[in-house]
Amino acid sequence: MKYIIWGTGPYCKEKIKYMGTDDVVAFVERKKTVFQGRETILPEEIENYQYDKIIIMSNHYLEIISELIAMGNIDPGKIIPGIVCRPYLPKELELMSNYTEIQVNPDGTLLYTYCGKESFVIAKEEDWKQVREVLCHETNSDRIKSLGVRPVGKLFGQPRGGSICRYYIDQFLTDYKSEIRGRVLEIADRTYTSRFMKQVEESYCLHFDREFSSEGMDFYGDLIDGTGMQKDFYDCIILTQVLNCIKDIRNTPQILIDSLKPGGTLLITVSGISPVSRLDMDRWGYFWNFTDAGILGMFEAENTECNIKIYGNYKVACAFLGGMAYTELSEEDLKYVDEDFQVFVMAAVRRKL
Repeated sequence: MKYIIWGTGPYCKEKIKYMGTDDVVAFVERKKTVFQGRETILPEEIENYQYDKIIIMSNHYLEIISELIAMGNIDPGKIIPGIVCRPYLPKELELMSNYTEIQVNPDGTLLYTYCGKESFVIAKEEDWKQVREVLCHETNSDRIKSLGVRPVGKLFGQPRGGSICRYYIDQFLTDYKSEIRGRVLEIADRTYTSRFMKQVEESYCLHFDREFSSEGMDFYGDLIDGTGMQKDFYDCIILTQVLNCIKDIRNTPQILIDSLKPGGTLLITVSGISPVSRLDMDRWGYFWNFTDAGILGMFEAENTECNIKIYGNYKVACAFLGGMAYTELSEEDLKYVDEDFQVFVMAAVRRKL
């Protein structure tokens, strides 16, 4: 994909340092100048270049888009306003999400679509106000102010109708049930191995208790230093809510990956936005919460394929922090995913053949 970038001012400088310029064929300014060692081109010179998209890297993108279209030889479908490009600037954070799309209309206005349903035409700066009102609900501040400082409960919603955590874990493992096959390792118990037994040939269970006496396929192990783990041995490892409780995780990803057979899969679930699990904290410790970037950084390697899924949104985060059950939320609440409110992060890490 080849790009032309219009604008070389502060807006462009703030964004482009995170984007790279290898695919940029030209920078455009209304007056000739030099940017990043290259002479800029004038708007009328754009037609002399081969490109796929024009990115407007300026706060004045609405004016510039209208100017481009008025030139008569620019396809509106090839124009991208800079607000679409990450990283978002502070004033853009409340206007963009993983559910937003922006396209340029033939008349130079922007068509902003949220969740594939709600659409707004952006013709002037003031039009963004209606977008913010959709993404951010000011009235929620009154609800928060009315809350007491004590949660609904501290048992993660289990006695109220079922844990939100377990709801998402069940969903994730069901999606990847075909990977639970052959030799399967689970930690502490066989809850999910037993549930998805259809293709399981041998079921192993690792216990963290140093006093545990190995019995058959149950054994003591340590994911900090690899004690008890065998290399190239498992077809699947089920690792639900374990990494949060491992004090030193520097070597853990490689230990787990090495324990898989080539073609084997590691199924990971971790908490992101979460209360402290007091049950874990007082026994073996609760040390970390994670993001998708963190898990990807830990398990993405030359010999792995790492597929990340995130679950949660503002409402789910509030409910989970308060100790509510998944049954107290609607299906629509639970399905909506806001990448900025990662309540749970889950990953299927496959060791390449």
